[in-house]
Amino acid sequence: MPWFFFEIVIYGYLILVGVLMMEWVHLRKIKHKQKPILHAAVFVLSLGWFVIFYGSFIEPRFLAVVDQEISIGTSGRQLHAVLISDIHVGPYKKAGWVQHLVENTNKQDPDYVFLDGDFIATHVKELDYLAPLAELEANKGVFAVLGNHDFSYGASEHVTKRLQELGIHVLHNDSVLLEEEGIILAGMSDYWHDGNLEETLRFVPEQERPVLLLAHNPDIVADPTIGRVDLVLSGHTHGGQIRLPWIGPLMPVPTKIDKRYTKGLYSIGDTQLFVTSGVAETGPRARLLTPPELVNLTIRY
Repeated sequence: MPWFFFEIVIYGYLILVGVLMMEWVHLRKIKHKQKPILHAAVFVLSLGWFVIFYGSFIEPRFLAVVDQEISIGTSGRQLHAVLISDIHVGPYKKAGWVQHLVENTNKQDPDYVFLDGDFIATHVKELDYLAPLAELEANKGVFAVLGNHDFSYGASEHVTKRLQELGIHVLHNDSVLLEEEGIILAGMSDYWHDGNLEETLRFVPEQERPVLLLAHNPDIVADPTIGRVDLVLSGHTHGGQIRLPWIGPLMPVPTKIDKRYTKGLYSIGDTQLFVTSGVAETGPRARLLTPPELVNLTIRY
């Protein structure tokens, strides 16, 4: 559904229930007799109002900086990077939010910044909001892959060009050697479009160096070639975006792998998968119990 449909629903609910709540308060002030069932209905509607308001306008403005250590070897060496995914500039997130991301990323003083796809929400005209990414300060480089939204309406070439103009190294089914660390960083294009893991790893020697893979969609761990990768860094799921305690995500998670793999660190065979909940929203503007996050990564190898 288009984003404005969700806007109509959210604003409509908040306005309508807000009016009913004020009317209920007015009736109580004039000591109008009310049935218990009306009290219960007002309580439920009021609770819904506060949850929707919080989820739509408060939690999405939080930005958690999450420290995450991952071990993929025993040499005693480590790599420090910040992982950002699902920026989704567009109706909900604009240049001011991207500037906020950049400032908080730079505070971490990372060696690398990894941008894990979905830079736009709906259209290439939103690319101008990405301009603050040029101010990212990584000691050794900024690398990116594209996500499914970056292919909307044939946008992939425009997104790639814009990122390159901002000084970002975009990996399309390709790999580079991080020479100082001795690690191979592979970047696969979006799994739903032209992503190809075998092609991505075509220049990667087997079992010689640790291999990190940037892949927007965590479904890539089902690929039979994934055993050649030590660590996959993904986004795409938004952490479920709207979650409830003991229930998990309320919205359908757009992956084929198990619904459990929505955010956090997992071991799948010999490969580790880390999924970040990202920094923005699609569909409804809301987040609940899964705030936007920058991941301050320490990878030990």
